[in-house]
Amino acid sequence: MQCGRLLSRSWNKRLGRWNNLRRYSSAEFLAENVGKLMPVDKGLVQEGLAPAVLRHEQLTGRFDSLIRHQDVKLNEELDNMIREGKVMTDSNVYVLSGPTKCGKTMSMLRLVEQRRKSGWLVLFVRGRKWSFGQYFYNGAFKTRKEKTQGLEPLWYDRPEQSKELLQSLKTAHGDILGDLPVLTDSETVKESKAESVLELVEYGLSLHDRLDEDWFTFPRLLGDATDAVIEELKAVEDVPVMIAVDEYPSFFGMSGLSTPDGNRLVSQALRFSWHFRDPMKLANSIKNGVFVASLSGRYIAFLNTKKEKAASCRMVPLNEQDHYNLVKDPSDVTHVGAITRGLTYEIPRFTEEESRAMLTYTNRIGLVSDVFSPEKANYLHALTQGTPEELLTICKAF
Repeated sequence: MQCGRLLSRSWNKRLGRWNNLRRYSSAEFLAENVGKLMPVDKGLVQEGLAPAVLRHEQLTGRFDSLIRHQDVKLNEELDNMIREGKVMTDSNVYVLSGPTKCGKTMSMLRLVEQRRKSGWLVLFVRGRKWSFGQYFYNGAFKTRKEKTQGLEPLWYDRPEQSKELLQSLKTAHGDILGDLPVLTDSETVKESKAESVLELVEYGLSLHDRLDEDWFTFPRLLGDATDAVIEELKAVEDVPVMIAVDEYPSFFGMSGLSTPDGNRLVSQALRFSWHFRDPMKLANSIKNGVFVASLSGRYIAFLNTKKEKAASCRMVPLNEQDHYNLVKDPSDVTHVGAITRGLTYEIPRFTEEESRAMLTYTNRIGLVSDVFSPEKANYLHALTQGTPEELLTICKAF
């Protein structure tokens, strides 16, 4: 008992010292620079380098993003909910909603960057990276007999994605993870110098110690390690936690993965996706934090009726009130991942003012030599409908 009290005092002392050194107002910084293109700290957003972001960097030669009013509003909301290190809010679910290619990914990257600078512990996931790609690991056949009978596996792992996620988390939050004790137990094959959570506490190990380098060398352990780390983050109370998922609909419907016999995998067959299938349950399980997701529609359902094969699983919008009438029997719905409450932040495409700011930026960095007149800038804005990537691409032709 005395050992536990000493460890508790030690952790509280270290976290108190850490909190005093981590005072940063992201909302004030963003409000002063609205309408400007500011660089994003690439080291803080290693997990979210989506093709659209890489395309932006390829076109401009820089890793910048336009600071918008929506970015200020969301960061101000998150700044104001902190009271003595605790998240005090009626809603712990936030949705970044908007049309395709409107800049949701860049807004998510800016949000993750500012939260990490403010001292939050952020788990950042890009959904499409998990549901599309090439290499995946089949780890669920129980016996050779079941395998020969053609039984479907229970789940699939993505070891490369798990390794990248754990390494990025360790790089971005190594100091914070070192100040947080192990809180929950897990069924991992190998723990860091211990076999149970009691021994982990007695050793005084931290979450940083959970990210054992041995996990990065054995593909079979990476899935277990990812599950254990996510459960630890949800149990953290000393530091605000944010679980952010970009391209959230990628965890529903069909994935881009195919088995050697040509059958496409359903996203629910991916072991990692089950952490995010029920967004409301996930948000409620975070003891001191919020859940943020970006998607084009607010309600997403994963339908798989008993009479249909897995290939017919599809993603459908649930904007209408009688969404359960989409199938004849409501019991046939295997999973409905609906964000039924929460604050929605609409991320529209660029306004004329924002498009002019982007075009002025392209001239300043030398991407184009001519200065765009207001008439030409408005013409390009109308031609691209305020899509950031198309605006950068087409301005080279003028």
